[in-house]
Amino acid sequence: MITAVSDIRKPKKLDTEGSIRAFLESIEHLPFEEFVNIFRVSRADKSAQTRRILMYIATNHYNDEWRFNAIQLLENNSWLSNSLKRELLRYEIDIEIRELLLEPGY
Repeated sequence: MITAVSDIRKPKKLDTEGSIRAFLESIEHLPFEEFVNIFRVSRADKSAQTRRILMYIATNHYNDEWRFNAIQLLENNSWLSNSLKRELLRYEIDIEIRELLLEPGY
């Protein structure tokens, strides 16, 4: 189990839904700061992979806090397109996430 960013040596290629789910299970209990750091570290080397994982979280994760954080990270990296925002709004039921997606300039 991954408990800190330092536990990640060379991230494997996460190119299937199963491998993404296994990765997410391994970081499930990390504090928020460590969660963000994983994606900050990963962004430098594997931006397409990082984007794919964040997109998966934003669209599929059962936990609304994880979806919210993934959406923020996508936006902070200019990876949140208007079409993705519309798609997320179609299915999102969490009020705070909907408000985030509807914020002007977001």
